[in-house]
Amino acid sequence: MSISQNLPNLAIGYSLARLFKLLGASLLATLLCGALAFSWHYGKDIATIQIALSYFGIVFFGLTTCKTLSTLISAREPVLFITRIGIRDTRIADDTISWRSVRDISIFRYRSQKIVVLQVDPLLPGGSKAAF
Repeated sequence: MSISQNLPNLAIGYSLARLFKLLGASLLATLLCGALAFSWHYGKDIATIQIALSYFGIVFFGLTTCKTLSTLISAREPVLFITRIGIRDTRIADDTISWRSVRDISIFRYRSQKIVVLQVDPLLPGGSKAAF
């Protein structure tokens, strides 16, 4: 048995600590915008444009809070599976991409994030690149 046959299967999910931080920040921003929009503060010298932006902030950060909360609730199961057979990301598709169809693996950097890009055989449905 070779070393490659002893590799474990990996299952990668969301970071609960990051999701809780994001939930707290978006909830705080929603409450701050609500306080400004509904004049819960002592100063009454807020311009109309600031009130309009506060209402926009309530909607935007409220939706962000709801999305983060729904992601946090559904984050119990992993989303990325790496096995000896191939790689599967349940956020993109339910199909497994076989390692035989992967032509190249590269890393794309965007600011402080690193993204793994797989160049797969063009005969597979879904195009010639998959990013994880």
